[in-house]
Amino acid sequence: MNTEEYNEISQEQSQIVFRFLNTLFRENVQEYWDTISKVDQARVYGMYKAAITTEALDVTVQFSDYVREQFMIPQRELYERVKENPGVATHLRYSKEGEPQIFVLENVVAPRYYIAPAQERVFPVTITIDTMVSDKEVVAEWKVRMYIDQDYKYV
Repeated sequence: MNTEEYNEISQEQSQIVFRFLNTLFRENVQEYWDTISKVDQARVYGMYKAAITTEALDVTVQFSDYVREQFMIPQRELYERVKENPGVATHLRYSKEGEPQIFVLENVVAPRYYIAPAQERVFPVTITIDTMVSDKEVVAEWKVRMYIDQDYKYV
């Protein structure tokens, strides 16, 4: 048996996916930004600062406008089909890089149960664990990855 069959998604994992999709289609950039992983936030901010420094981007462009135009709008196009009635698969999958992914299905108005392999169009959302310190305790929470690659890893 495939080990994927044993990795059911948790409530926290499904919540971050639904929160991400809900905020993606709103105009509140901060709410959207709060669903994104720290590693990707740092990467996006670095790209923004580099674009300002090299004058590839006008210095009057606000960071929130940059995030909206360069990331939210393209992601909206990617996830447009799951804007209404998204459904979340019950088992965790993994990208080829080994990162956890949750598959979102379009137009799910009632639970679907499969007893045999089936082909279904899915929209993967890659997630990761972010940690922070709160009241001297390490707190972990699931966040969405914007990038699926190895560029952030030390070689």
